[in-house]
Amino acid sequence: MYPEAERQVFRWSLTTGYTALALLAVTLSLGAWNVIRGRRNPISSDLRRDLGIWCAFLSLAHVILGLNVHMKSWTLYFVQENGWPRADLFGAGNYLGALAAILVVILVGTSNDYSIRQFGRTRWKMLQRFNYLFFVLVTLHSLIYVAVEKRFIPYAPILVLISAYVLAVQFAGFRRLRNSGVV
Repeated sequence: MYPEAERQVFRWSLTTGYTALALLAVTLSLGAWNVIRGRRNPISSDLRRDLGIWCAFLSLAHVILGLNVHMKSWTLYFVQENGWPRADLFGAGNYLGALAAILVVILVGTSNDYSIRQFGRTRWKMLQRFNYLFFVLVTLHSLIYVAVEKRFIPYAPILVLISAYVLAVQFAGFRRLRNSGVV
């Protein structure tokens, strides 16, 4: 690949990854905002589902693009040239990213009315709560990549702001539920 083409792939990888993270932050905050404002929080909403599907689409685009940025073979993201699994920070970031990719495929695959009927509302909602684990995996993956690539500005502040926002909104929603006696 030519250097300019490599830079373009790298830019698109970052763009899809951070846009997906922002969409994930919005999807995780919609329910909490309903709770904070004292509104009914539906089991599923079209807006939250659509944003989640776009988050998944961009997350998977990020994976495909990202596997074409650093190495001559995608396997080297997980296995060293000598055949041993990667045991470095770069490998840890990639393993977390791979787990997040598997999880987002499951989440998007069940983000539909058919799955709600098949699983039932309670089990479906429990499954969809894996979005919180997805958020943790993505955040850790991103933090590791910021450290490995030593690209602290502007990526670290963006990551910290998005993560702090999600945690603050979730905490406020939880506190509101607890004070109302629901939790």
